[in-house]
Amino acid sequence: QMSYDDLLNQLSPEQALQAAGMAQFYLKELEREKKEKMWEPLKYQDDLSKCNAKVRGIIGGNRTGKTEWGAREVYYYVTNTHPYKNIGSPVECWIGTPSFDTQVESIQPKILRFFGKELLAKCRIEYYHGTKIKTITTPWGSKLTFKSYEQAPDKWSGAEKRLIHFDEEPPHDILVEANVRQGKDVPLDIIFMIDAYRDWE
Repeated sequence: QMSYDDLLNQLSPEQALQAAGMAQFYLKELEREKKEKMWEPLKYQDDLSKCNAKVRGIIGGNRTGKTEWGAREVYYYVTNTHPYKNIGSPVECWIGTPSFDTQVESIQPKILRFFGKELLAKCRIEYYHGTKIKTITTPWGSKLTFKSYEQAPDKWSGAEKRLIHFDEEPPHDILVEANVRQGKDVPLDIIFMIDAYRDWE
C-alpha cells in the first residue's frame, strides 16, 4: 500500500503544485463552511431579529451586513428555526431585488450558503433561466420565491405571505401590492434594506 509521502514523491513539480493548490482550496472551503455554521449576528442584527415590529429595516452603506442579516432572517423563516419567533410551517416567503442579475450577485449566494448543500439537495429548486433561481421548496412544504422589481406590479399579487424581504428599496407600486399579501390567519412581516447613500430628494 502506497503511503501519502510516496505518492507525493511520484508527482512532477507541476502536479505537486496543482495538488497543493487544490488542498489549499478545500481547506479554505472547510473553514468557510465552519464559519457559516457558527454565524453570529452583530448586535444591531440581533436586535432586529428580536424586534416584533411588522416592518423592520436597515439603512446602511456597503458591507455593513444588510444583505447578510436579511438572508439569515429569510432562512430562519423558511426553515422555522428563528431564535426569537415562532414562525410556523409551512410558510411562503418572497425576496425582491432590483433585477435578477442583482439577485445572482447579492442575496442568492448568501441564501444558498445558509441553506447548505445537505438541505438544498433535499429541496426542489426551479430556475428562471441559467443560474437565476425562481423558487426553493423545502421537503416540509415551505417555499421561497425570488422576484424582481423589473416585473410588473401584478406579478407581485398572489396568496398571503409570511415574510417579504426587499433587498433594496422597492418602487412604490410594488410596495403597495406586496403590502396587501397579509392573510387572515397568516401574519405578514416585511424587511427592508436601504442604501444610506441613495438620493433622498
